[in-house]
Amino acid sequence: EKGWSLDNPAYMAGANIISAGTNLPLDRVIKKIDNITNANNAELETWQRVASAGGWSKWQLGIQSNQSNSPVKKSTTRTRTRTRTRTRTRKRN
Repeated sequence: EKGWSLDNPAYMAGANIISAGTNLPLDRVIKKIDNITNANNAELETWQRVASAGGWSKWQLGIQSNQSNSPVKKSTTRTRTRTRTRTRTRKRN
């Protein structure tokens, strides 16, 4: 779950719907905020930061999203599944 962060794809979907219905470019605003965030990322190379500030998207620049920032839930206990080893049959009269 992304929560309230701007990386949430639900915001982009909602912005696309609003842009289509009202002609307000909210989808472009979200894309621009994402590009500015990438341009401020110190882990990227200089050319990627400059291109991101110029409007290029992550996938066009080959920027992989960092999966270590998202919390991963791992189960520490093992669960067993029950399987029926024998079927019961009932006599019919």
